[in-house]
Amino acid sequence: LVKVPAGLALQLAPGSYQTVVMRRDPAEILASMAEFTPFDVFTYESAAHFYDLVLPTLIERLAAAGHVVTVIDYADVLRDPLGTFRKLAETWPFDPALAAACVQPELHRSVAR
Repeated sequence: LVKVPAGLALQLAPGSYQTVVMRRDPAEILASMAEFTPFDVFTYESAAHFYDLVLPTLIERLAAAGHVVTVIDYADVLRDPLGTFRKLAETWPFDPALAAACVQPELHRSVAR
């Protein structure tokens, strides 16, 4: 299991990959980026554009390249980690209880305001 930024996912070496795409509220992405980047280059519009146009295209291109793509929501992981990971474990070989135990919702600092 490797985390790959969306922009690099299409540059993976040819092969058969199982890919998880985690969606997150664009306002939360913006809040997170504002906390951790020194430049004010991200806007809600750019984050929303990514989710409205870029993400669906990325998912289509990954699938066309032979990836098995599963989409999950960040909010679902926080709200119901075990349930979300149980669904994911239907196609991924990992222990959903162990993964769920690692989720710490109290660390969810970049909440949309």
